[in-house]
Amino acid sequence: MRYYATASGPAVREAIAAGLLGMIATPAAGNAVRPGWNWCADNSAYTGRYPGDTAYLAWLARRRQHAGRCAFATAPDVPGNAAATLTAATPMLARIRAAGYPAALVAQDGLEHHTVPWNEFDVLFIGGTTDWKLGPAAAGLVAAAVAHGKRAHLGRVNSLTRLRYAASIGCHSVDGTYLAYGPRRNLPRLLRWLATVNTPHEGIEMTTNPATPTEPTPSTQGRPAWTVERIRALGATTDIATAAAIFGLSRSRAYELARTGHLPVPVLRIGSRYRVSVPAILTTLGVPANHSDRPPPAT
Repeated sequence: MRYYATASGPAVREAIAAGLLGMIATPAAGNAVRPGWNWCADNSAYTGRYPGDTAYLAWLARRRQHAGRCAFATAPDVPGNAAATLTAATPMLARIRAAGYPAALVAQDGLEHHTVPWNEFDVLFIGGTTDWKLGPAAAGLVAAAVAHGKRAHLGRVNSLTRLRYAASIGCHSVDGTYLAYGPRRNLPRLLRWLATVNTPHEGIEMTTNPATPTEPTPSTQGRPAWTVERIRALGATTDIATAAAIFGLSRSRAYELARTGHLPVPVLRIGSRYRVSVPAILTTLGVPANHSDRPPPAT
């Protein structure tokens, strides 16, 4: 799993130069790409600053010497609208490839209801609103991308929970603004998160694969997986071992964290038993505790 960050300060730039992180560059930010850096190109549509097709291609052309280390360049998209995104992106995908870059299609809300032009791009970038990107439709699209031999990327990842989720559904990379504020303080923490996610854990990973919503499904690592529906079906509370499986922790590690008060969710003691709130698990994972709830937007 690679994390693409803005090059915020010398410590972050050193981490990018060392290959610990990648850099995300956008036309709006005007970031300089340095030789040897792994990077990706985003189009600035999410912030409403897409410069237009001609200017975007010219911006990419000026960085052509670094294209060999670019994971992808996103085609233009319309946040939250898959139909409009397909209209804007389809003619640009071939032009981005012709410019020497792997082309990325940004998946927006509702893409699951459209024909995806799999042969026309190289990377599926999961954008969209927070509840859609964390739901079964986006997870199913990631699975389909992997099946088509494409790489998958999740945008707006600013927590360990979200990073673990991206890994659990099969994403190869993520980006976020976590280092934009307090980069010196947050860089060591982010590197620990990456070490955690890139180190195999015992247990079961959580995914929202819609193929069999009430049964364990294979994750991309070949282990059983948890769906959001299965977690909700646990009821009001569950045991430590189940919570450990959902969070990708070993049973012994989960009990150790519970005893020291560091499990990602509060632990309830009922008699001699430990129980964990299922709504708290869902909240920690960044998904609604029930179908009527909507999580706050991520940044």
